[in-house]
Amino acid sequence: MSIQSIVESGLREENIEYYASLPFDECKIINTSLVEKSFGELKPRSVIIFLAPYFSGRYPERNVSLYAIPRDYHLFFREIFISIENNLLRTYPNNIFKGFTDHSPINEVDAATKAGLGIIGENGLLINEKYGSFVFIGEILTDLDVAAQAQAVGACHNCGKCRIVCPSYNECLSAITQKRGVLTDREQQMIRAYGIAWGCDVCQLICPHNADVAETPVQFFREDLIPNVPPECEIVGRAYAWRGKGCIHRNLDLLKKG
Repeated sequence: MSIQSIVESGLREENIEYYASLPFDECKIINTSLVEKSFGELKPRSVIIFLAPYFSGRYPERNVSLYAIPRDYHLFFREIFISIENNLLRTYPNNIFKGFTDHSPINEVDAATKAGLGIIGENGLLINEKYGSFVFIGEILTDLDVAAQAQAVGACHNCGKCRIVCPSYNECLSAITQKRGVLTDREQQMIRAYGIAWGCDVCQLICPHNADVAETPVQFFREDLIPNVPPECEIVGRAYAWRGKGCIHRNLDLLKKG
């Protein structure tokens, strides 16, 4: 089987429809140490990149960002990478396949746009034609040549709405909710004003490209949903766990007192 057919089969099992490939040399490298750690003296030659949509509804009464309502998306990517990489190694045992998401050697948004999977919005997020900006990006790097797949896509409207409604353009509200320690009075007021204990979706929800997006067909992002995180919640397996319980519990306490 070809690399493309093996990857396509694995993605199809998860109802993932948007994927493509491009030469590694066309990517913007942002972490060379990750490349060296995974490939040693070899060099990646191709990148297979795909989108995992996570939007399951707007949940107007939620207190966490939409991406944090399901379980931690890193768990999803870990499972799918293991499955696809193992299938690839059965056919190509002498080659290297390494999956990444978030902590990646390449600029993922730039690579996804070059692969024709979407456009870049004014807020720097990738916007897909079907799922808007409610997507996670994953990629598999390999030392094999994979035929490039790319197509022309549209462009951001540059309407400026995301910039206008941003709660704190100089420092994203999402970053503020993830700070450890004691927040400033202004930061505490922002969390209370927007009713959010983790993350921020303001710029995404105002974006015209997200006005009528499809809900995710990926089962992982449709189950075990917690749109309203309770005080003193259990954080294991959730997106807010990586910062420790201090951040999310502090923010929930601020909302309770607000």
